[in-house]
Amino acid sequence: MSRIYLVGDASYSFEKTQEALTEDIALFQLRLKNLSHDRLMEEAYRYQKLCRTRGILFVINDYLDVAIEIDADGLHIGQDDVALKEARARFEKMIGVSARSVAEAKAAFEGGADYIGVGAIFPTQTKAGAKVIGVEGLREIRQSVEGKIVAIGGINAQNYHLALKSGADMVAISSAILGAASPREVIKSIKGGK
Repeated sequence: MSRIYLVGDASYSFEKTQEALTEDIALFQLRLKNLSHDRLMEEAYRYQKLCRTRGILFVINDYLDVAIEIDADGLHIGQDDVALKEARARFEKMIGVSARSVAEAKAAFEGGADYIGVGAIFPTQTKAGAKVIGVEGLREIRQSVEGKIVAIGGINAQNYHLALKSGADMVAISSAILGAASPREVIKSIKGGK
């Protein structure tokens, strides 16, 4: 199974994302902010349809109601979003939770998270102000929990292997793939490097 979790947002066009969504992507998370409900639903359906035709799991970032309404494959929430307890009570499919510390990681799994997104592993432009915990922080979390870990933050074709070696099961990548002239070449180099 692919270990690449692609994260897309409004910085990248639908066409660019379409180019990157190959069989080498396991999951795609749509992260859209500041849109009306109708516009968000329209975009979510469009990306969901694309993912379904390509056999890629489709995850909505933050918006529990949207995830329920469109029957997304998964929901990803941060520490400041909807409470995991509420999300778990209302959404029976996959839920991922952002975690920056051992305490947050343990709480997420105890609360019913299916995976945690750990980071930022490296400095990142995608999420301004994200605290960098480094591979050391990732290792510490890995040693403390048994659940699935997705490493995120500044991951690219040159450093993704450091995240995997430090205990991540998958790597979440955004700009290194979607911002590349040829997303497929970047994906190939990551997949080829194992």
